[in-house]
Amino acid sequence: MVEGEPNRITNLFDPLLEHIISFLPINDAVRTSVLSKRWKDLWISHPYISFDDNVLTDDHTTGHEEESNTNRSIRTIKFIRFVDKVLLDWGHDKPIIKKLQLSYRDRIGASEFARWFRAVLRDGLEELDLHFGRFCERPFSCLIPCNSLVTLKLNFGAL
Repeated sequence: MVEGEPNRITNLFDPLLEHIISFLPINDAVRTSVLSKRWKDLWISHPYISFDDNVLTDDHTTGHEEESNTNRSIRTIKFIRFVDKVLLDWGHDKPIIKKLQLSYRDRIGASEFARWFRAVLRDGLEELDLHFGRFCERPFSCLIPCNSLVTLKLNFGAL
């Protein structure tokens, strides 16, 4: 950009900016909110949300290394806090989440699973894709009806 030349992104309409943001991983989409007051809530209007612990926790384990329990605990805490912050602060005044993909390579506790499931499972949700590396205890104890749900993908890893 040449100095003194207007910033072209600033002049884009919100729907176009929202569309551009929709291609970003959720953590990067949230980070756009600090760019300006106008961008503060643009990421919220995105109806497709994907949480992937490989992206969110900045953990670059190769898979050949043995991960320590401490590192696993820290990664789990970071992941749970981030997902809690986004989903539990979502509220009914925010746009409906149409698709939620949640992927975590380790075990998620039943309380977290239930909390997140209730937070997003309301009319308007069309696709729910949950992938956990290890089986979650009592995952179906919190299932509630959702009239709009078309696709439900559950992968809880090994029993």
